[in-house]
Amino acid sequence: MCPDPGGTGWRSIRAAVQEGTEGADLATKMDIAELRAELKAEIADLRSELRQSELRLEAKIEAIKADILNRISGSILGTLVVNIVAIVGAMFAVAKLVGH
Repeated sequence: MCPDPGGTGWRSIRAAVQEGTEGADLATKMDIAELRAELKAEIADLRSELRQSELRLEAKIEAIKADILNRISGSILGTLVVNIVAIVGAMFAVAKLVGH
């Protein structure tokens, strides 16, 4: 047998529930939906910032790569010139020795 909804038993339960939730800060479905939308927007912003950082980093790496290639090429060319000069010098020395 169910108690009468208007009876004292139900009033006591209703009063206890109301008293227990009076000071509580409860979230509604709308609050949760708003929070979810805000979080999605923040995540989208962070992804965008991360992608921009990634692009900047890729550009810096390409610039560094180009600089390294220029330096290596310069070193190779410098070494090549020194070797050519040494070979030419050796050839003149041999020619001078053979000429005497």
